[in-house]
Amino acid sequence: MRLSLNPQVVGFLIPATSAFDALTSIIVHPEHQYLATTPQLMDGSFTELIPRITGYRQVPDATLLSMARMHDAKLVTFDRGAGSLCPWKEHVQVLEAS
Repeated sequence: MRLSLNPQVVGFLIPATSAFDALTSIIVHPEHQYLATTPQLMDGSFTELIPRITGYRQVPDATLLSMARMHDAKLVTFDRGAGSLCPWKEHVQVLEAS
């Protein structure tokens, strides 16, 4: 929802109800998987990212990337920084905003 409500990402303003409806349509998709477990600080995949982190804003990306690897999933993002942070290219896909 956070990205859907950002007009710099989607190119226009939308109401929160529309963003919620869009998110709901993704969640009910049969291929959707919810990852409830967050990585532990000392988890191997997270510690592999530590040398690549150059600032505090990368910590959430590192957490999400570590979760993706831990669950053999893929983080799909518009954030090119997350893509360059990730050493496991099979666990990240950077989308281009149009």
